[in-house]
Amino acid sequence: MSGLVRERQDLVAEWQRHDFARRAAFGKESAKRDATLLAVKLLAEIRQWCDTELPLSTLLQAPTIEELATHLREPGNDAPWSALVSIQPKGVRPPIFCVHPAGGTVLCYADLAAVLGPDQPLYGLQECGLEEGQIPLSRIEDMATLYRKTIREIQPE
Repeated sequence: MSGLVRERQDLVAEWQRHDFARRAAFGKESAKRDATLLAVKLLAEIRQWCDTELPLSTLLQAPTIEELATHLREPGNDAPWSALVSIQPKGVRPPIFCVHPAGGTVLCYADLAAVLGPDQPLYGLQECGLEEGQIPLSRIEDMATLYRKTIREIQPE
């Protein structure tokens, strides 16, 4: 078996373990932490195999292995970082914006999106400083200013 085929099989296996951990994580903080760590590991392996850097939020925007593969093949998949993560961007209701908990990621809101359903837009606001080379914001006032500006891009009123 060639190395590339084995690597792809390993990627699928990692993805399946991540998906299982995500589904098992609802209401269990230790399982959520494990899922986040596994997601970080998965993205590190993608960086190594595909020579491309993906933000953690990619796993919310491309939640299946098929969608992730499509995302990796599309040109421009290395969009600039944004505090805004589209968890469930479609729907007819007014959007809900969730600010990250300690740790800065918004992966924990994937289950909330599933409970709210497809008619409820849901966005996460992730912490600045999660990506390599970013300087974290240390003052609440600076975070609030960034998040307010970011929300206004989706909901101007």
